[in-house]
Amino acid sequence: MRYARKIEVIGAVVCAGIAILAVVLILTVPYFIAVGRSPTGALYDNSNGYVYVPNQGSDTVSVIHGTTVVGTVNVGVEPVSALFDPKNDYVYVTNVGSGNMSVMNGTTIIGAVNVGSDPQGAACDNENGFVYVPDAASHNVTVINGTTVVASVDIGAGSEGAVYDSENGFVYVLEPGRSNVTVIDGTTPVATVQVGSSPISETYDSANGYVYVPNQLSSNVSVISGTVVIGTVQVGRDPSLSTYDSRNGDVYVLGYANVSVINNTNLVGSVSLAGISSNTIPQSSVYDSGNGYVYAAIPFANAVAVISGTTLVGSVIIGLTQNDPSWLAYDSENGYVYVVNSYSDSVIVIAGTSVMALSTFLGLPAVEAYTLIGGLAAAVAVAATVAIVWGDRRGRTSLEW
Repeated sequence: MRYARKIEVIGAVVCAGIAILAVVLILTVPYFIAVGRSPTGALYDNSNGYVYVPNQGSDTVSVIHGTTVVGTVNVGVEPVSALFDPKNDYVYVTNVGSGNMSVMNGTTIIGAVNVGSDPQGAACDNENGFVYVPDAASHNVTVINGTTVVASVDIGAGSEGAVYDSENGFVYVLEPGRSNVTVIDGTTPVATVQVGSSPISETYDSANGYVYVPNQLSSNVSVISGTVVIGTVQVGRDPSLSTYDSRNGDVYVLGYANVSVINNTNLVGSVSLAGISSNTIPQSSVYDSGNGYVYAAIPFANAVAVISGTTLVGSVIIGLTQNDPSWLAYDSENGYVYVVNSYSDSVIVIAGTSVMALSTFLGLPAVEAYTLIGGLAAAVAVAATVAIVWGDRRGRTSLEW
């Protein structure tokens, strides 16, 4: 009887352990796509449906189609971002460690173009197909056509980002050190526009033709039309990146624990993120044209905020191990939002407001398989425990029956 009781107790403990393990697996294992070391960006290519993820730590680019990695491509040193040129369907990868741009078509490298020593935040002119590569160290902008450098535009200061305005054909290049924006037409600078202190990014609004420039130290956004600032909008603390919503015409500006919403030159709303994380700035954002949501990645909170209009719809928790949601990309072909996690070398896929289960186990999606295993183990553990209690009440163990 003593040994029978021990067997029952051990069985109950083992089953309970299996149930706990299954719960852990559900929370941590089934959701991610493994990529290279220290991924730092994401880009969707609408010509082939691929998502490109530069991996700064492994000098590679992971190419994802749907939920499958279809290629790992060696590029230059320390790739940090990628840009799609719809004129030739090329993808340009910015390599800050080697001072060049790797040019890809699909999963094939077709060339490498030398630019400045510290390339940052390239932009593409969709009309002529030129790619503009600002350089933070060389004080110029390299202009590329295909795989050839066609010009080097001197702007007199370190530049760290650019955006293309399809209405007037201008390219706007940030100069954070001088708190201004240089406007380039083709290969010629045509104006210098003074903005706020420490401009950090730009967003183009195709509905009104305005360019929005968040100024981090001024806590405002400069609104440019052509070569003139037509408005300055006060927003939340430390504004950084921004995203344009083509459905409602709003521009969403990421700030310290909040997202400011601008329409034309007016602040129309402020979405608090304090309930998700009260002490951090969202790292990046993306607009989902399928459902109209704006997604904001919140580092160290294991979450992505989901915004509709000026309302926080909720947040998507992306698992215990994915602790740095840093960059986002939207795939319009299947409606997925890809979340790049720099610390865990992985990509999470969100559909709507849910994380997709990508792995499989026993022929089932992993989350379903682990739930089934956990449920069965828990049922056995409960049954064994009931048997022990029933046996004790009868003065014997269940195995004696």
